[in-house]
Amino acid sequence: MYNPNITGYSDESGSFLISLAEAKTAYGSLPSSYRLLSPLKQRGQAAAEPVSGGADRREPNRVLNLDLGYHLKSWLAADKLRNLKPFVIDFFSGWHRDYQKEFGITVTPLQNLNDLEVVASVLAANHPPLVSLAGLDPGLALLEHGVFKKDTLNSIAPEKVIAKGLDAIAKKLASGATSPGLELLCSQLKARQVLDRTPVLDRSRYPLNQYADEIAAALLAVNGCLTLEECERLRPGDPSVRFSFAPRDFSYLQLGRFFGDCTSDKRYLQSNCQTENIYWTVFSWIMDGNYQILMVTVDGKPAMKCHLLPLFADVPQIGRDIYPCLFVDAIETTAWFRTEENSTREAAEPIMVHAFDSLLEKVREIADRMGIEAVYSERFSNTAWVRQALERLPEIYLDTKRIVKVDELEDVYCCASRFCREHAFTPPAAVFMEIQARNTYLISETIIGSNKSFGVVRGDPKNGLPAKYAFGV
Repeated sequence: MYNPNITGYSDESGSFLISLAEAKTAYGSLPSSYRLLSPLKQRGQAAAEPVSGGADRREPNRVLNLDLGYHLKSWLAADKLRNLKPFVIDFFSGWHRDYQKEFGITVTPLQNLNDLEVVASVLAANHPPLVSLAGLDPGLALLEHGVFKKDTLNSIAPEKVIAKGLDAIAKKLASGATSPGLELLCSQLKARQVLDRTPVLDRSRYPLNQYADEIAAALLAVNGCLTLEECERLRPGDPSVRFSFAPRDFSYLQLGRFFGDCTSDKRYLQSNCQTENIYWTVFSWIMDGNYQILMVTVDGKPAMKCHLLPLFADVPQIGRDIYPCLFVDAIETTAWFRTEENSTREAAEPIMVHAFDSLLEKVREIADRMGIEAVYSERFSNTAWVRQALERLPEIYLDTKRIVKVDELEDVYCCASRFCREHAFTPPAAVFMEIQARNTYLISETIIGSNKSFGVVRGDPKNGLPAKYAFGV
């Protein structure tokens, strides 16, 4: 039976560890109470209804974080442009912890991949053309270039002027019309569309500390239309392998479905349906400013995601103080990157190896920015070749009972409660999170009691449990 200890927090009990089964019994809710089941399943789960076929009544399937998850999903689904990132960053920026003073590390690199100073510098270098672009009157420009007549322009809704104008310009150019001015206007309008979606000059709506990655992406998109200065500083490295943090919008709740892993909202969409589904933990992840999902694309295709969070290792047996680690809590791949067929495997393997090595290098880079030396990885994945690659890393054993998350889930609980209050939802009674670094149920051959093997992405294996403690010999 899959029954790991998970992390919980409630006002009544504070922070606590509890088995998954106990948590479901004590704190789980029935999906039927939120009308989340089909009518057939709803009847089967009702206490007074027997399951069809004369069998005993269905065992109620209680779900954790269901109250919080229901509110989050409803709020995000109402407008796909909604994003929790600024709210979460703002909350954690005001949280009472000062990681630099208390622990000598910084967690801000888990908010944006791009360095704030670099983004600010590129913005400043391009301020005049960006101001000019923001001040462009699309309608007037289309009239001046003869794309539309005034009557036609007046019949177009203001929010559709640019799109209609680009369509009209494309038709003119396709018909053989040649005009440098028309081609330039087309580039200007495309760049203006980018600024309308992400107004990078509006600091009140897009504070740099919250939106550095989004601003950098917008600058790169504008640079693809009109040449800007210094944009190469925003996208260094191999152009075939790109990284971004998962946006905290509705798509975050569907990542498990997209990657076919155990956080899918539909269990049948998992690549391995025998693995316990933990979709419920996604709702605490999205509210945790120190939990981040690093997305990897290869040649423009989504390939991998890597779950990251800072934890602390306590190994008193080696006489060392508790020390910070950046943990890779999971590496999952899309079906395209998970291919096992021999006919495609040989051709794909060099790409996979390169992407995997690039991912680990990016994780080390993030750890450098955080001021963390030790980087350890969970060995479990939904993909066989990833598990094999992780097995080849140097090995370190740690006692899962002595892996510490700062504040446990108090900060996440308070963040979730504030979100609910601000949007007139009932705050959750408790929140729960499954941290794979503490899970001793996934790869049994690497676990001895509460001691567990991790891959060393960077660091000294001697900073783990000595063999006589890890193996009890």
